[in-house]
Amino acid sequence: MTRTYRLHHLRLSLRAAAPLHAVLADGLRFKGAVEAAFDQAPHVELAFHAAPPPEPVPDDAEPLVEYDVGIALSHDGACYYLARGTAVGIVDPETQRVTVWLGEDYADLEDRETRALIFYFMAIALVISLAYQDHYALHAAVLDRGGRGLLISAPSGSGKTTATLNLLRAGWSYVSDDTVLLRRRNGGVEAVSYRRDFSLTPDTAAVFPELAARTFGPPPGLREKWRVDMDEFFPGRFVAVTRPRLLLFPQRTPDAPSRLEPLRLRDVFILLLSQSAIFVTQAPGVREAYLAMLRDLANQGQALRLHAGPDLLDDPGRLDALLRPYLD
Repeated sequence: MTRTYRLHHLRLSLRAAAPLHAVLADGLRFKGAVEAAFDQAPHVELAFHAAPPPEPVPDDAEPLVEYDVGIALSHDGACYYLARGTAVGIVDPETQRVTVWLGEDYADLEDRETRALIFYFMAIALVISLAYQDHYALHAAVLDRGGRGLLISAPSGSGKTTATLNLLRAGWSYVSDDTVLLRRRNGGVEAVSYRRDFSLTPDTAAVFPELAARTFGPPPGLREKWRVDMDEFFPGRFVAVTRPRLLLFPQRTPDAPSRLEPLRLRDVFILLLSQSAIFVTQAPGVREAYLAMLRDLANQGQALRLHAGPDLLDDPGRLDALLRPYLD
């Protein structure tokens, strides 16, 4: 069966047998895509097959990276290849087609690891394909206040989620959790939602009274997190697109009060680069455009290091008060 989806203005098609399609469709919804009809050709075509791959990854494919979920990414100068066990995926940037064969290792769709690996294959392939559509993934959460965007980027464990939830409680609107797409519009860089549902550890959720009394289903993937629909707790506060005017880079400082420190432009660019997916863009033109996007984002607004102390948990309004002078 084939169904079509929209991710903002991007058109996606998904072809798979019904049980497998249901797993993939949930993954697309997690990324913010909605089922929709359109008359034009899709920007990206996704096809997943339960059968073994017709041929292995080419011997001359150059290894690029192995993800922490065990999926290896390689490139042969024309196509990208994803591989784990019997599963092989091909991303063809010229045709914008993604084809994945799962093989016998991933035949049991009731198995959590199988469902997770199917999601990871799709998510990694989309990051590659969307870069060729001038939409570049960045590991960041994004919020909005009165039309001014705030991008929070840092490695996992740096306090990004705590900062995001505190600002939501202070009245900010949410754009995207954990991953965002960057695109160029009207002479600037926009941040586009790429994760409307939030993924929270039970320990993080327990700190916030709105969430502590609830349990939630897991998000796609293997990590022990909850999948939380923030519209249930902060209705009417979702914003699909914003232009970041503040860039925040948190790091934990457990023995001192929270404070903000302006960052130099060079340091901002390096921090953004470290949280990007630029290593998957092997085409020189795409890589240059990605780098230019990160450079322009770094130039677009004020960049701050957040030294996140324990007072952020004791006083949920603390971070909002620290940021207010930079919003005036």
